[in-house]
Amino acid sequence: MQNRTENPYTTMMVSLDALVYRTPSPGFRTRMIVMVAINVLWVRDCTRHSRYRHFFFLLTHLNDGPCRLIISSFVYLGMSQYERRAKARSAAGPYRTKERAFWLFRRVERPSGKVLIPNHRTVGVFFIILAEICSMGFGLDAIETYVYHRSMSHILGWISFSLAPMFEHGWILVWSNFTTFLLTTDKYSGIKVSSRLVNVFFISVFVIGSVLGIVAGSVHTYKGSKFWESYTQLMTLLKSDAAAYLNVPALNYELAQLHLARTHCLYNEFWKAGTYTWGPNIMSALAVLVVNFFGLFLCRTLNRQVEFQKAQLFSSVAIGSVRGVMEATSGNINSKSTASRATWRERLSSLFGGNTRSRDGGRSSKVSFSEIRRMSKAPGRSHYKDKARTIVILSRARTELLLALAYLSQFSLAAGFIAIVVVATLMHLTVTSSTLTIAYGPWWIFESAAFIGTWSYPALLLLILNALTYQSFREIGPTRCKWLGFVNGNDASANTVETVIAAPTTRESDEWTVEPDLNHEEKQEPAVAPGNFIRTRRKLGATFARIFGAGKNLEPKLDRSNGPCQPRVLEINLAIDRVIKEESEDRTFDV
Repeated sequence: MQNRTENPYTTMMVSLDALVYRTPSPGFRTRMIVMVAINVLWVRDCTRHSRYRHFFFLLTHLNDGPCRLIISSFVYLGMSQYERRAKARSAAGPYRTKERAFWLFRRVERPSGKVLIPNHRTVGVFFIILAEICSMGFGLDAIETYVYHRSMSHILGWISFSLAPMFEHGWILVWSNFTTFLLTTDKYSGIKVSSRLVNVFFISVFVIGSVLGIVAGSVHTYKGSKFWESYTQLMTLLKSDAAAYLNVPALNYELAQLHLARTHCLYNEFWKAGTYTWGPNIMSALAVLVVNFFGLFLCRTLNRQVEFQKAQLFSSVAIGSVRGVMEATSGNINSKSTASRATWRERLSSLFGGNTRSRDGGRSSKVSFSEIRRMSKAPGRSHYKDKARTIVILSRARTELLLALAYLSQFSLAAGFIAIVVVATLMHLTVTSSTLTIAYGPWWIFESAAFIGTWSYPALLLLILNALTYQSFREIGPTRCKWLGFVNGNDASANTVETVIAAPTTRESDEWTVEPDLNHEEKQEPAVAPGNFIRTRRKLGATFARIFGAGKNLEPKLDRSNGPCQPRVLEINLAIDRVIKEESEDRTFDV
């Protein structure tokens, strides 16, 4: 018979509450508030009892805390769509349905068949929003559960499903990067990969990974709901027995002890379920980093192309075509005299950092990117301006791809850390002992294991989204509009242009010996008739460019300046523009 000098039911309730509602370390509420400020939608309910409400108000500037990352995702979508519409208008063509920015999947022709490619702008943002909703719910319910000791039922689902959208978003990026690599290497790669095999692989991994995530999350949620149901029943029984303690028979105490042991067992099963519920999601996420090394190969290819184009541009200047560079940098030539050419040669020599008569392609590294961009935006058309445009486009593509790789590396490393801390620890404790360090040990182990994903994923992704949004904003400039005289009705847009980029060889300097025709003049029809109104609009556009930066999304033209004598080339048909410039009708790559 139990000792009736004290109430054992009260002691059991205290121990059970200490098991479920663990005491967090100091500053936990502040850390959660900072986390939800990054990606939470509404936080009024979680802060109405908080002593840090004024701090959260200063942090978000709004009492209702707008969702930073979700809003940034929609801003990026809107900016990308506006950029595409501006692109269609600048090409003097109708805005066709197939050129819309919000398509999901498309099939692109390859030598071995059609390959299925995703549009990360729409599909990726969808999974970003899902992941941030999970992070939002996890952070808010963590405050509700561990700070205010409210119901734990809601946090179970967020714990179970928080990793699945992260994997799906990461796999969309891998899918996009891998197909980009295939499209840009089909012309010179000796290894031919079947398009059907590529489609089956990526679709099957995406579907199987999503199904495993849903099933694992459902199992984990089911284990947690069973524990919570047992906990609520036991607490109700203990409260009633504690209220009528002196009149409760001894049998009730023994039944309460059995119920308490069962609740402890269900609690352990809930945490041990992470070995086969979090495991598939985390291990799938680790594959993201391994497969995405193809993106690094693509970055290497793009960097080689940028350096080669710079060397080719410098070599073209070095072999004596002063007139073409004068047109590329100033737009017109007032005099063809020898003195004028000598003056321009001195300016070009200072621009390219050396003797312009030298054919050493190594001097191209001295050309700054700002100088190349200035040449690409100059009025008129020339072979040199087209080369500068190609360099600008490839440099932007490489920057965007590196941003995507930075996110994927962070995501995969975070997933690996979670795998080591959570899965390996749980498996070890499950096999070697019946204790659970994460559930019963120090608080910092629990917090680091449970919240590492919700901390690392939104923070870096928010920075990357803001960087991409700013870059898209810079692409929408006055030089993209017809009334600024940048393009005419016959211009080929990025949706139809065929980019031909020379491939570096061991004898590059020997092949650049074709003297361009100095008397060749390209004809250009004006986009619109000149007039005072147009000149006024141009002045306004120039003012806008000085304030916000001129547009830099410039289309490369097909380089046929050397005719049949041009060097061996690497053709990248639509791939750079379709996949990396985010503006083609067949393929859009972005982050």
